[in-house]
Amino acid sequence: MAGGDEYHHYNYVQHVYQTGTLPDRANAATSPFRQASGQAPLYYWVSSLALRIFNAPQTNGADLQDYLNTVAKNPWYTPPDLWNRQDNNNVYLYDGTVSLPDVEQASKITRIVSMLFGLVVVWAAHGVFTQLFGQSNWASVGTAIFALTPMFVYLSSFTRNDTAATAFATLTLWQCLRILKGRHSAGQWLLLGLLLGLAGLAKVNTLTVGFAVAATIIFWWRNHHMTVLRAVINTMLVALPVLLTVGAWMLYGWIIYGDPFGTGTHYRPDQAYETALSLGAVVSLLPNVYVTYWAFLGSTTYMSPWAYLLLGLIVVMALLGYCRLFSSQHRPNPKLIRQQAILIIVFGAAAIVAMLQWLRTVHFVTGHVLYPAHIVIAIALTVGLSRLGAWFQGGRRLVQLIAVAIVAFSSIFAASLALIEAFSPPQLWATDQLPDLQGGPFDFDGVIRLLGIHLDDNRLPQHGLYSVTLCWQVLQETDRPAAFSVRLTREGHDIGVRTSIHGMGHYPSSLWHMDDIFCDDIDIPLQQSPEPATLYSVQVNMLDAETGNFDWLASTLGGESVPYPFVAEVIASAGDMRSQMPDDTLGSNVNFPQLATLERYSVDGDLMPGEHVRLSLLWHVTAKNNANLKQFIHLYGDDYFISLADGIPHSNAYPTWAWQVGEYIVDQWDFIIPDNLLPGEYNIRIGFYDEQGRLSAQNGDSPSPDNAALLVSFEVTE
Repeated sequence: MAGGDEYHHYNYVQHVYQTGTLPDRANAATSPFRQASGQAPLYYWVSSLALRIFNAPQTNGADLQDYLNTVAKNPWYTPPDLWNRQDNNNVYLYDGTVSLPDVEQASKITRIVSMLFGLVVVWAAHGVFTQLFGQSNWASVGTAIFALTPMFVYLSSFTRNDTAATAFATLTLWQCLRILKGRHSAGQWLLLGLLLGLAGLAKVNTLTVGFAVAATIIFWWRNHHMTVLRAVINTMLVALPVLLTVGAWMLYGWIIYGDPFGTGTHYRPDQAYETALSLGAVVSLLPNVYVTYWAFLGSTTYMSPWAYLLLGLIVVMALLGYCRLFSSQHRPNPKLIRQQAILIIVFGAAAIVAMLQWLRTVHFVTGHVLYPAHIVIAIALTVGLSRLGAWFQGGRRLVQLIAVAIVAFSSIFAASLALIEAFSPPQLWATDQLPDLQGGPFDFDGVIRLLGIHLDDNRLPQHGLYSVTLCWQVLQETDRPAAFSVRLTREGHDIGVRTSIHGMGHYPSSLWHMDDIFCDDIDIPLQQSPEPATLYSVQVNMLDAETGNFDWLASTLGGESVPYPFVAEVIASAGDMRSQMPDDTLGSNVNFPQLATLERYSVDGDLMPGEHVRLSLLWHVTAKNNANLKQFIHLYGDDYFISLADGIPHSNAYPTWAWQVGEYIVDQWDFIIPDNLLPGEYNIRIGFYDEQGRLSAQNGDSPSPDNAALLVSFEVTE
């Protein structure tokens, strides 16, 4: 289901439909309604009435919640890169793998209710813009910006109370503007109070429009020079329907739960911060609020960044319009314009303050919380655009066209494309279409084959994400729930792990067909920075998606069991490690022209028989060498030779084929000087070799005998 928590709202509707009562907020942590159980009931009552009219099926909220949590939702749904729309989205609810026709039928009806409320909102928005702009084209432009904002269209498409709240908030503002223009009978005040009460009964934060209502009462009183008594009467006419609607619900919440606003259901450990965030922390969250105000689809889906840039262009255009000084031309009734502006500003300011308080206390707040005041933001944009259009001759039509085209493109094309990319099954490939693969194949329980892994870059970043591609082939259909895990590991220590259902959340094993070939592009978050000059292995395992047990057994094509399927090696570059060298270093003239120059070295310990010595070498890589060379450290004397150390450089962690030109690599070796050395002159020589022989070595410009470069000499005395 859409929106992450749509099923909570749907279950609320079903509860009202089946029982005629409100959910018990005391069980919010475990009930099928969760935090939605504290929401005001208007939308849910209207939707339950629609279910009753159409004799819709009754469904069990606990069963639906269990299905979504164990079958239809990827337990690892939060993607590390929110802009990757194909990564880790929820599995289809209506994918045909589990038959839920009753839920499908009933939820379509509740979604239609949301759509009808959305149509009411558009009608009310046009009424507001007509009050402000008359019959000019700007009224239509403002309505289009309001109606075509992608997030508004999305909110109007699924089971949730946002469009109902936005509808009554917009209707309330419209009525305020109508009264301000002279409609002030007792019936008009009662209607205003009823709309305000229904707004609060749809969603409690919509009561912020009450500040516009209060300003309307004050302005009407001052404009018409009425008595205080008359103002009090008008206030009472407004307050009466408010008290009978949202007031009654708030009284119920206060008496039963001590929570008149119903917000207590959000203040659970998994929903609320232990202490309210600081102002600085809240400011850091505002960019996400801005982006998600324009569009945040499904549970994790953003549109393309280009779509948000285009929508931001409307904001920039509006700000440019506000920068223009107001025209000196005569404007009708400037007092009315000022009062209209104040109504709109106090409503918007109250909504922003409420949102900031929500940001300080509750996790995962997105821009949808501003939608009761969506009309205010649409007005602000339209006014700025109208001023910009008046700035230069012939500019009005161009500004109108650009603004409407941007929101229409974003809503109709960009949002639709994002949803298609996010929820469509992955593309199926033919064998000859696959990218270059390494590290496979491995069969998992004879059901699916990992064909291999593709790496665009085998070098790890120091932080952020590392991307790989896994390609799979289905060997046989199965009902067994599958997931996979990719690990970046070395000697049992993981620096990055990513687990997901195949298809990154939307191609579960229940949809597999024999011979399907598909690839998963995987972003692996680095949980810690990799050690410089270190080789890490990429390990792939499969697990049961319901139990989490790693019980899908891997084997080679020959049937040999593979407990740890390693599919690739990736490199954490050395970079510049000069700061890791000891302070007491010595210069060196050792050079291996086909690989590196030894810049400096350090000897920690006495070069004496039986002593432990640590040799630190600082290599400056001067040439790329793809050979897997070993390094040796040899001790020579008169008629004496012994190998002190031998192996892959950097403690077997950074082979020479991984060295990159320009790197400074610190390589340390520990060894013991033999305790049976006879008196005499000895020297330590170093070099590199593989099965082809030793690498050419030099001391300065002179070739080294046997390609073993002299490093240091010492004398053993009696």
